[in-house]
Amino acid sequence: MKKDTKKMTKEKWEDLTLGNSFIFSKVMLNEELCKKTIQEMLDIPPIDYIEYIDVEKTIDIRIDSKSVRLDVYVKDGKGTFFNLEMQVKDTKELAQRSRYYQSVIDLDMIDKGQNYDEIADSYVVFICMTDIFQRSLYRYTFENTCQELTDLKLNDGVKKVFLNTKGTIGEISEDAKGFLDYVEGRVSDNIFVQQLEAEVAFVKSNKKWRKEYVKQYVHDRLNFKEGKMEGKIEREIEIAKNGLENNVPIETISVMTSLSIEEIEKLKKGMPCFLD
Repeated sequence: MKKDTKKMTKEKWEDLTLGNSFIFSKVMLNEELCKKTIQEMLDIPPIDYIEYIDVEKTIDIRIDSKSVRLDVYVKDGKGTFFNLEMQVKDTKELAQRSRYYQSVIDLDMIDKGQNYDEIADSYVVFICMTDIFQRSLYRYTFENTCQELTDLKLNDGVKKVFLNTKGTIGEISEDAKGFLDYVEGRVSDNIFVQQLEAEVAFVKSNKKWRKEYVKQYVHDRLNFKEGKMEGKIEREIEIAKNGLENNVPIETISVMTSLSIEEIEKLKKGMPCFLD
């Protein structure tokens, strides 16, 4: 499932920044920068160790389910899992996507043999370049809380965090502010920012990763086109079904859609309609 796009455009490799999910995922391969980013963004104690579950990991729970490609997926020495996602646009479904990502991460852990009571604590973190909640906070953190007793937390080990590069309100560290500014395109003399900028330059100097970026773009573009086509076919099948229910002639329905008369006749008989 590709994250961002209603309209996909190819960015030149030379112009890519940390705000690009591919560049971000490669920069986070630097273990020290990855640990520092997690610590500062979530305001948690220093992490002594991280294990890369996989960067740009694709999780498939079932053959017929949506796969999820995660930008950064790591766990620390205490067994806490962290999923970091770079999000350029407000796709109007990030809350639902955070729920889905959390569920597939949990199912991935169970699939590896863990029992329910052994499921580790986890964070799903979106680094957003738009303020999706329009409250101007640097950081929005969500946990499951009892609505009747707001001091009663479910303590299910799940946190969803949305970071806002447009934020102006809230207590976060100078390094965290510097990081968000840098994602937004503002460079400073902050040491952490300088380290990030040096790593971005290193990533962009890697010819292998440049080829990988082009290959991934082509793959995503093809999937995007296929998704649009599938959506169009589904709409036309619905049009055909409505036409049949209202006794519209099959020939007329065929003209209104891209469906053949044979395919429409199959729909009328309740048979699956497959387009070549």
